[in-house]
Amino acid sequence: RHLIRYSGTENKLRILVEHQDKSEVDRWSQTFKAAVEADFESI
Repeated sequence: RHLIRYSGTENKLRILVEHQDKSEVDRWSQTFKAAVEADFESI
């Protein structure tokens, strides 16, 4: 399960990833982070 949202109290984008396997959490967290960073670089 994943959730990506803007913080309501801070100037941040929050990424939540849940999985039974920690390596999958790490992998998907890095994948989402890289995608968001790439999108914001183009703005």
